[in-house]
Amino acid sequence: MKKAGIYKYLIFAILSAFLLSGCAGAQIKHAEEVSRLEAQIKQLENEIALKDKRQKETEKQLQNEIQLRRSLDEKIRDKEDAKGPMSIIGVQKALKNAGFNPGPIDGKMGARTKAAIIEFQKANGLEPDGKVGPKTWARLQGFL
Repeated sequence: MKKAGIYKYLIFAILSAFLLSGCAGAQIKHAEEVSRLEAQIKQLENEIALKDKRQKETEKQLQNEIQLRRSLDEKIRDKEDAKGPMSIIGVQKALKNAGFNPGPIDGKMGARTKAAIIEFQKANGLEPDGKVGPKTWARLQGFL
């Protein structure tokens, strides 16, 4: 009986070792899987951080572009304001208000506008050259 007990003990020990090694193998596989998943999570976190950084840089560039456009728009408006009514449209409006026909008020220096400038210059004792210089403009401004 002692031999049968030893065999039972050996069989039990072998089965226990086999079962335990299976559990240990499963634990190792589980630990490897957890490690792999943790590495993937870390990589994804790094990618998200990089994309966040790029997004912030893009937003900053966009804000700079918007600010530059606003600045350019202001400069253009300032230039237009500086020209004031001395634009061709302003000259055409002043000529029309003064009783001279510049044709359509379209901002174009056409033949009719030029002829109206010459007529205005003649009527005001200015040199009739068809150009709106400082003297002609000084007289035209009163009609705006």
